Amino acid sequence: FNFLPGGYRIDSGFDNSISEYGTFWSSTEHDGVYAWSRKLKYDSSRVSRYHSSDKINGFSVRLIKDSE
Repeated sequence: FNFLPGGYRIDSGFDNSISEYGTFWSSTEHDGVYAWSRKLKYDSSRVSRYHSSDKINGFSVRLIKDSE
């Protein structure tokens, strides 16, 4: 899967990792305030998972269509 490292937005504005990281929301909620997210780095195949992502943050969204 290809992605553009769009960084992420926190309540104080855009993070400076706009060309280094891509952070994506998961469709799985952790609890009422937090949600799961995934973080990818442009030069690594590692995918990190976080459950402490406050839903007021601005992360990227990737839509995936279920095949039937």
